[in-house]
Amino acid sequence: MVECFNMASTIVCPHCGEEFEMTEALRHEIEETMLAAERAKLQKKLEAERAKFREAYDKQVAKLEKEAEAKIREEIDLELKKSKQAAALAKNGK
Repeated sequence: MVECFNMASTIVCPHCGEEFEMTEALRHEIEETMLAAERAKLQKKLEAERAKFREAYDKQVAKLEKEAEAKIREEIDLELKKSKQAAALAKNGK
C-alpha cells in the first residue's frame, strides 16, 4: 500500500517505514489503477443519478398526461352539455 507520494518520487512503506524510489512505470501503473477505480466509481454514481432523473421525469410526464386528459374530458363534457342544452332549446323553440 502506498502511504504517500512526494516530489522526490519516493514512497514510504506503511509497515516498515522504509523509503524507496518509485520508477516512472510503477507510478504510471498506480495512477492508471487509481484513475480506473475512480472512473468506475463516478460512472456508477452517474448511472444512479440518471436513473433517479429518469424516474422523476417519467413520473412528471405521467402526471402531466393525467392532468391533460382530465382537462380534455372536462372540456368535452362541457361542450356536450352545451350541445344538449342547445338541442333542448331548439326542440322547445319549435
